Amino acid sequence: MPITGFTWARFKGGDIHILRNNQPSLPLEDALIVVEEITTLTDPDGNHKLEFKSLKNINAGVDPPPEFGRAIFNPSWVAQATRTSPSSISFNGITLDERTGEITATASNDPHLITSFFMEVVLEPSSGHTLSLPPNATPPIIVVHVHNSITSAWVTPSSLTVRPDILKGISQLELKLVSTKPIEKITWGSDDTFQHSMGKFLLNGFDPFEGVTNFSQGAAFLFPSSVLFDNRRLFPVNEVFVDPIHLEVKYASQANPVRMTIPTHLIHLIQTGQTFDDGAGNTVFEVSNVEKKAQYKASAYATFDDGTIGDLTNQHGLTWARGAGVDATDIKFDSDGAFEVATSAVTKTLPIMMQLPVRLTGTGVTGATGNVIVRDSWLNATPIAERLAGSPIQLPAAEIPNVLFVAEGFTNRGEFRHAALSVYDKLRNESKTTPWNHLFRNRMNAWMLFEESRESSASYLYESIALENVRVEDGTSRNVALPLWEMIDFGASRLNDSIGLNVSALVSRVGLPLPADAQATRAAKTNEWRQLVDTNFGTGNLSFSDDEFNFWRRLSQRILVEERDTAWGLRCGEKPKPYPTVQSNFIALNDEARLQRSNLDLFLSRVRADSVTGDLVGERFWGRDRQGKFGKDYGLVVFLVGGSRSIGARFSETRFPQGLVNTGIGAGMVDARVALSFLGPQFTGTFPFFVWTRTTGAPSFQMDPFPVPPQVSVTAFATIAHELGHSFNLEDEYARIGRLRMPEAEQDRVRSVFNLQGHNDLLTAGQLSGEGIKWRWPRIKKAGVLESAPTVGSQISVILRAGDVGQFVVNETVRFRQRNLRTPLADLSSPDLKILSKDESNRTVVLEPLITTPVNWGAFGPNSLLYAPVKAPTENRNNPMNDVYAEVLSPLLRHQINETHSPQTREPCQEDDKDQQDPVNLPANLNRPQEHRRIVGLFSGGKGFSCDVYHASGECLMRKETALISQAVGGVITSTDRHTYQFCHVCQYILVDQIDPRQHGEIDKKYDENYPSLDKPTSVLKTVLIIAGVLVLLGLGYLIAKKSD
Repeated sequence: MPITGFTWARFKGGDIHILRNNQPSLPLEDALIVVEEITTLTDPDGNHKLEFKSLKNINAGVDPPPEFGRAIFNPSWVAQATRTSPSSISFNGITLDERTGEITATASNDPHLITSFFMEVVLEPSSGHTLSLPPNATPPIIVVHVHNSITSAWVTPSSLTVRPDILKGISQLELKLVSTKPIEKITWGSDDTFQHSMGKFLLNGFDPFEGVTNFSQGAAFLFPSSVLFDNRRLFPVNEVFVDPIHLEVKYASQANPVRMTIPTHLIHLIQTGQTFDDGAGNTVFEVSNVEKKAQYKASAYATFDDGTIGDLTNQHGLTWARGAGVDATDIKFDSDGAFEVATSAVTKTLPIMMQLPVRLTGTGVTGATGNVIVRDSWLNATPIAERLAGSPIQLPAAEIPNVLFVAEGFTNRGEFRHAALSVYDKLRNESKTTPWNHLFRNRMNAWMLFEESRESSASYLYESIALENVRVEDGTSRNVALPLWEMIDFGASRLNDSIGLNVSALVSRVGLPLPADAQATRAAKTNEWRQLVDTNFGTGNLSFSDDEFNFWRRLSQRILVEERDTAWGLRCGEKPKPYPTVQSNFIALNDEARLQRSNLDLFLSRVRADSVTGDLVGERFWGRDRQGKFGKDYGLVVFLVGGSRSIGARFSETRFPQGLVNTGIGAGMVDARVALSFLGPQFTGTFPFFVWTRTTGAPSFQMDPFPVPPQVSVTAFATIAHELGHSFNLEDEYARIGRLRMPEAEQDRVRSVFNLQGHNDLLTAGQLSGEGIKWRWPRIKKAGVLESAPTVGSQISVILRAGDVGQFVVNETVRFRQRNLRTPLADLSSPDLKILSKDESNRTVVLEPLITTPVNWGAFGPNSLLYAPVKAPTENRNNPMNDVYAEVLSPLLRHQINETHSPQTREPCQEDDKDQQDPVNLPANLNRPQEHRRIVGLFSGGKGFSCDVYHASGECLMRKETALISQAVGGVITSTDRHTYQFCHVCQYILVDQIDPRQHGEIDKKYDENYPSLDKPTSVLKTVLIIAGVLVLLGLGYLIAKKSD
């Protein structure tokens, strides 16, 4: 069975801190997961089943994969090490168990000491086998920091606001049968359609009801964690249920089974003794036992003798307990330090204690205390969402999208209200982010909901470089914090001269600098590294430039800032780890330690419209009901983060069987960027930052929140416009350095995305063809939505959505079109029809087909479109494909792709993370559009990859949100202004088609001005002269006629 993955377990792989006190660190083997693909077992969706095995169990001989030989923890100093046992190596006072990752450090008399090192975990195949890891798979890496002593430790945030009924989830459940009606069979369905049983998807086939013939009263059925949650494709949070259990009960006395749901996703509803009926009056089950995992978790930071700060929260063996005088029933801790509070603790402030393990204690430093502030349960809340003025209230909210702006990090209701209205006003009126202006004015609601935070902003979890008095984009000087690992990546890409080590490789070999290294000389450090790393360091493949060394020294001032106590606990980035997968500009729910989306559902499902007595809209729009059905606007929850820089992200979680589900959007409110030119002339562009300050009377650092601006910043607004696009199946069109080619499996996944297309899907006889491009959709002058399938007789009659009939005219040529934008054009549209009559009062249109051949008119069911197409250009030079109707992809570009078998971007494809892409493969003598980046064709890149995936245009808001425009006089920049990019026409089309197809005509008017053409556009002057000439001729004609009179 092939090994297809080797990675850190969830929330593992963070930096490790050890002391030179001869105390071993915790083993790391149980933090690593080997993924084995079981090729002999396939689920009903055609996926091979996956088995996730901990390295610890494999090392112990528990079911090792056939390919597995051994896993070796390989430190950067391995070449200098001495073997001290069959599984241990030592150097510089550090001993490593290569099998388990356990590390012990002792005091050393060596003149130079290792203070940090990188360690990768290498998987080796068994004899006669080869590993089948994905191409370019990198081994798991971890950073180990080695200190002499610890100098202080503390809990962060110092006070954390929490609520009862907030839990991670149910980890084990036992149901007892209490039905008074005899039962023949119970089936656990994979979803509420019961097309398949859950057992067919499970790796082990485990189903507590499978094979049972005696469903007697009192029988118990166990859903055990140890069996279920190994199926991580189905249970991605591999310790709790996140989805409901759907059951079908067949009674002996009834022909048809009944269906019921155990709402394991609504944790608070599952209590011991709770009963569940079948919806028809018969109680079927009682909860005989339930085990739950706690959700809240405080963090622990520490300082060390070398002047560095470390995060000790995970993988360090801390223990947590209630403080002195706290009632045992008020708060309960799990073994991993997570805790829950009881309703008896509401309004109390509870002290909590963090105890360091012996391996991390120091003189006078054995632990720390913090506080937990307990607020009332959300079960007792009546949150109110206020519909913003200007929303199209004449339309039922249940029929149109509803965007909910939620306050995070706002301590003042008025400031949040002003911020929400500012965002909404720009969405309704800003032409640069068309089509949102048309959609929010006509067919989208906006609401706002305030929840007060004790502190502003969000928690910045990542390690930062602290720089003092740096001049930033607005002209002021600030104490700027920049993300450590992203700066390392910048240094590697900008200073890489392809000889020797780049910045990233230098860090990996020698470790991270200490504060004392800020003044170190290159000669002194090179001598040190020759003793600690390699005797040839600084020469040949181990050489490095002065610029690279100076950049390495800049990494010495590293800080962590205190976490914030906010309403929803949003966080930026992730806890310190090498090459983090979550970037610093990613803002999301802190589902490890604060809240996950299921906790928010408890609150959002209780939201009422406009007042405490208003309509209970929350569950229908933004929550999740007892059956597990997501609200129709589940992902349209936008957290506006007060005091935070302009960063943003879409949240998403994997659910079964839905797959990836959008769960919300987070966006900071302030433009705060710094030009990186202060790092050196090679560093162009700007980067977001936050402001830091030292904590008075403590060794820690605080982030200094920005004031809420009077208007939403350009970047914040553009970010919100971009992230909202994700909720309507638009994917990112940008690429990241280091991710060149999109794997075939990923190309398969983008088939469901509207604005991206995989390379393999466009090949005909091995060559690129334009015929199968998704965005060969019809250009549309006007469109209406069918409320039901056409009524077909000698004529065809349709009923359209309210307000859609009036735009059409009798005798107009129209077509039907399905609204599945993944489908090829030929399968989307009907043949031509002519409008015979219309009746606006009854919303009906009567049509006559213009062909006599049979057509399956029933294929155009409810929600299909009736539309008036745009004629294609009549001249062959502009229409070499002889199309009758115009498509979004023009015939000129389709012909060009077919003739050259190439996209519009340069071939062979290369890494390309530029904001905009200039096309190089265009028809000769193309005169329109003048901005060639806006042309619709095939441009390489998307979903983080540069190659083997395409998007439609070289400039789009889904590739890059903003650009900095500088004005210079005499080579000196005199002013700067941030500019918002626009959506490309394809993304505009996608949004309009899903939300309000009537707006197709609005966006097509603008597109018509830029539709590719070989004709020269008529200049303004030429147009004026032509009009003047016509007027002169008319005047002469009038004078001649007058004279003849």
